[in-house]
Amino acid sequence: MDNQTFRQIAKNAAQRLKGLTGDETLQYKNLYPTWSECIGKEVTKGFKFNYEDKLYEVIQTSLTVQEQWIPGQGTESLYAEINETNAGTYDDPIPYDNNMQLYNGKYYSQDGVIYKCTRDSGQPLYNPLSQLVGQYVEIATN
Repeated sequence: MDNQTFRQIAKNAAQRLKGLTGDETLQYKNLYPTWSECIGKEVTKGFKFNYEDKLYEVIQTSLTVQEQWIPGQGTESLYAEINETNAGTYDDPIPYDNNMQLYNGKYYSQDGVIYKCTRDSGQPLYNPLSQLVGQYVEIATN
């Protein structure tokens, strides 16, 4: 598929999905293009795609997706995983799956441990939360 066709399909999908709530966005994540469909295509900030049944958003102003830029470690400056279904409270922490931006005051869980974010990360981080204690998070106590 050429860039022009891809952009038109992506634009049409974005129009149809516009206005969905966070839960609805994730519920319909399979309607977004897959990461592999984006390879070689130019995308802009806010563009969403599905990779391994997770929804990601482009955080760069503009980029042409390269085959080696697989979502995960090493691409934290390109994409961020979207999780809008958890409240980020102690009772409903956000499951941290690496490659996520952290927000001050929100609670995250990883490997059975709940962490409280102590400052915004400003960009997605890939390190396990256990490695970020004292920098971005603290172990939460109820």
